[in-house]
Amino acid sequence: MQETARSNLICLLLPLLCLSVMGCADAEHVEKRLAEGEICEASMRAHAGSAGFDMSLIASCDMAGSHTEGGNKYQVLRHNGYCEHDVCGSVLMGWFAVNTATGEVHAWDVGEQLLGAPVETPEG
Repeated sequence: MQETARSNLICLLLPLLCLSVMGCADAEHVEKRLAEGEICEASMRAHAGSAGFDMSLIASCDMAGSHTEGGNKYQVLRHNGYCEHDVCGSVLMGWFAVNTATGEVHAWDVGEQLLGAPVETPEG
């Protein structure tokens, strides 16, 4: 009877032990992730720099989903311009994907759902 109780205790504690060990391992390898505001800031700075206009012309940055490629995680987003009329058909300025660990900005092909080339800015 005592052996059965010991086996039951081990069966109950083993999963908890595994979870705690896995939790510690994950904590040691935490990747840096950019906050939503940092992602928008990085993408708008790169977009404006590469196109040669002032960042203030971008009215908003909308998060549109996420993408994983080659072990990297990207936040997909769109930039919108200002509507200068009572009715606007579209204010879309472009689609981008930002690496959430490094902040590197890429073009995003929304039709094919594919990561594009890095967005090049004059300062590098």
